[in-house]
Amino acid sequence: MLTTAGEQAAAGLEVVPGLKRADLETPDPDWDNRWLGGGRAGAAVTVLAVVGPAVALAVMGYRYRWLADDGDIATRTVREILAGNGPVFNIGERAEVNTSALWTWLLAGVTYVSGRSVYPVVLAVSLVLGPASLLFASDATRRLYRLRPGAGLFLPVGAVVVAALPPFWEFMTSGLESPLIFCWIGLGWWLLVRVRPDSRGPLPYATAFVWGLGWLVRPDMAIATAFFLAALWFTLRPSGWRATALAASAFTVPLAYQVFRMGYYAQLVPNTAVAKSAGSFVFARGWAYLVNFVAPYLLWIPALLVLGLLVLCVPAARLPRYEHVKIATALGAGLCSVLYVVGIGGDFMHARMLLPGTFLLLLPAFVLPAPLAVNLRQGLAVVLTVLCALSWAVTCAGVLRLPDPARINASGVDDERAFWIGWTGDAHPTTPAPFLRHELGSGRQLTLLGRALREYGESNDRGLLFGLGKTGGLVAPLSYHVPVSMAVTTDLLGMTGAGSPLNALVVDNMGLAYPLASHLDLRKHARARHEKTVPLVWEIADYTPAWFTPTQTPTGLPPDTLSAAQVKAARTALRCGELAGFQTAVRAPLTWHRFVSNVFRSFSYTLLQVPSDPVAAEKEFCR
Repeated sequence: MLTTAGEQAAAGLEVVPGLKRADLETPDPDWDNRWLGGGRAGAAVTVLAVVGPAVALAVMGYRYRWLADDGDIATRTVREILAGNGPVFNIGERAEVNTSALWTWLLAGVTYVSGRSVYPVVLAVSLVLGPASLLFASDATRRLYRLRPGAGLFLPVGAVVVAALPPFWEFMTSGLESPLIFCWIGLGWWLLVRVRPDSRGPLPYATAFVWGLGWLVRPDMAIATAFFLAALWFTLRPSGWRATALAASAFTVPLAYQVFRMGYYAQLVPNTAVAKSAGSFVFARGWAYLVNFVAPYLLWIPALLVLGLLVLCVPAARLPRYEHVKIATALGAGLCSVLYVVGIGGDFMHARMLLPGTFLLLLPAFVLPAPLAVNLRQGLAVVLTVLCALSWAVTCAGVLRLPDPARINASGVDDERAFWIGWTGDAHPTTPAPFLRHELGSGRQLTLLGRALREYGESNDRGLLFGLGKTGGLVAPLSYHVPVSMAVTTDLLGMTGAGSPLNALVVDNMGLAYPLASHLDLRKHARARHEKTVPLVWEIADYTPAWFTPTQTPTGLPPDTLSAAQVKAARTALRCGELAGFQTAVRAPLTWHRFVSNVFRSFSYTLLQVPSDPVAAEKEFCR
């Protein structure tokens, strides 16, 4: 055992400042004989504890397979990339419409290599990453306690909680980045647990690299990145060139992509973060979102049980200090992730934004050792607590559900999967087809939007289709500065994008794919992430010719919101000051000069606020 700096140096190890004797303890070779679970029986139970929940999650994820409308947003971007149009949603308008850059490029890469359609790729990749996250996390937690006395028999605890919660099943194949987040956390935890103060070779650098990707996995995952990189530093206590090398491993790729984001999109964050006002705080709504997740599944029960098991098992494992820091790091990262989601007002999708925080909080308890032989009373308490946790898991998986899942409740939250299954009438809508049959119709039963898309798609006319649905709308001419022949406005970005040609412009009324709309001021808080709806006057001013006014339309639209004066004010504002500069930044051809200019102006463009009232916008930008 290396107990002094001299002995460490003599063995060729780096002298770690502050390294304690307990930090380099070697395992007791006889622990298997003194703790219940040694030998083949213990190994079998441990394998079941690690593999069983992952298999269950894979099975339930497949049984609950579907594709969300928001998942179709990501798939259109992938199709644009593979068509050579770049990482955009619309040709001629650079907007980062997917919150997870890594998810977008992962899907694009696998789709390109496999030569398959993006939709089966989404399903396959999701069903690999989701269960893999449990395998990584469970094996990591086993390793956390494996080298200590008392680790002969492992019982699944946190992993069972994850496998039993229906929201984890539902977001496994939704087309959103959730399985990537879970796998990133699981892999990062697996690497970090293996790092010891005397670790050499590539392991510390691989750990830093993986945890450094949080900003690309999803910007709010930077919270976990900060926590776990701090834990890595505390474990290694690097100095000099090694600390620099670890920092380079962690931040080179995220910084390189950040420069690309700033130059290409002229913003510091994805356009979705701006459109959804991710920096604003609405605690009351966020608390309602948390209750909407906790209450239906009685999550206070597993929370208390897991906490009790940590109190019983972790001290008995006699971990060195740096391992306790890792446990505290996981708990701190999970708690801060949950608090962030609550603070910004939650989301409209039931449980989705709280799942990463839940996963992080459960990391130290994914599997736990059963200390029976050392202290029989304590061991029995552990077994009884685990049995209670398993009883809750069976009840949750089989019975506990969100009331009226297909309905949007008073706080604006709904079970997205149940909602879209009811909307499409398809039990497993894993492609856009069921969505498009409902939105566009088929055969001779086309909706007005379906007929318009077909007519303009088959003609040489240039048209901008406003607010089309099943009952009526407005068709207006399309300005010649727009590099497409057809455009359509929509509140359902995913399915409309899937049903429109890649060379058609899909104008998003919610601003996710429409840079101008994302920067409109937030007039009042409403349903989470549906608070910025672009007034029609801005779309007319932005996409129709200067000679076109609402009075020339064949339909009777409200004159107070679409008056000629309002349209004129909006058109004038779009040609003035910072607003005109931003429009040019995201629409002008991307030259090297434009890229560099965007990098330096991305901060001001990210903070750009445009008054929703065109007259107020004209006064602000054209003064």
